[in-house]
Amino acid sequence: MMLAAAKLSEVGFRVNNRLHQISSSTGLSFASLFTSVVDTVERSGQSAHVGDMLSSVDEMLNQYPGGELPSANTDSSLVPAALRDKPYADMVAELCQKYGMDQILIHAVLKCESNYNPNLKSSAGAIGLMQLMPGTAAVLDVTDSYDPWQNLDGGIRYLAGKLQQYNGDVKMALAAYNCGSYGLSKRGVTDLDNPEHFAALPRETRNYLHRIQSVMATLMGEPSD
Repeated sequence: MMLAAAKLSEVGFRVNNRLHQISSSTGLSFASLFTSVVDTVERSGQSAHVGDMLSSVDEMLNQYPGGELPSANTDSSLVPAALRDKPYADMVAELCQKYGMDQILIHAVLKCESNYNPNLKSSAGAIGLMQLMPGTAAVLDVTDSYDPWQNLDGGIRYLAGKLQQYNGDVKMALAAYNCGSYGLSKRGVTDLDNPEHFAALPRETRNYLHRIQSVMATLMGEPSD
């Protein structure tokens, strides 16, 4: 049974504050910490108690070496010419600079997740531009998933955490964004260059990765496979 909205918001607020405290006092990456908490939510079906959620944060201290997100390879504060006509291009550029993310990757995710629609709500309850589930949004401290800035900030920050969790492996990070890290681990998926591992993904996730690849190739002016 899912937590009521007010209770879920309380969980998100308390966990977010605890993450900031731990990150500041230990030097551990905030991105790695919140990614692990979100994975806890995924495994529990968003029904974990507040105390269990907070305890899980402390347990993560021994699981991650910390460190900051990698810096962007290019100046993300400038919108590339190929992206200047895309919706929310300025917001995406600013947030990609903040979290060290590739603008083309994020625009591909936006296209495939919501087609840039901030008001989209899926049948599963995912909301907004990058389709945040309520539990994930709460952990990310997104109080209004229909607000484009909050949704983009949370979604980009979440994907940045997935990239760090999988040591920069974009395919694994995208697959986890789509079906959850727990969804990958229970299928034994660790290497998506391995055909057997790729075949073990849910069909939706396999199609998702193909769509992302195709959109990215189009944005970069390259032929897609």
